[in-house]
Amino acid sequence: MNPQILHSDYIDGAWWPRTADLTVELPDLLAALRIRVGAVNRIVYDQHTWSSPPWQTIVAGREIRLEPYPFRLPNTLYVIGADATVIVLRVIASSTDEATANTELTAATGPAV
Repeated sequence: MNPQILHSDYIDGAWWPRTADLTVELPDLLAALRIRVGAVNRIVYDQHTWSSPPWQTIVAGREIRLEPYPFRLPNTLYVIGADATVIVLRVIASSTDEATANTELTAATGPAV
């Protein structure tokens, strides 16, 4: 894939979940982001990327709202902290093979060409 297509100046990182179940994948993601975003209140996700999650979930004893949104840049996920910190991630489909996923992870977070 062409890095110019994948890269966006507002993407903070990329994530390759192992399933299409957002509620299963969130605990590990939020644990990894805890230092950058702290406590999370909301996840705004691309409604075409995930199997139908509920409107909220509990992660580490904290209620988190899950909000679908039809993003212009597909496969996007916003992690919104209690202090209004926002992290924008490009989501690599869980069905992607490892070599392609690694290429896309690098392209999504690398410098724009």
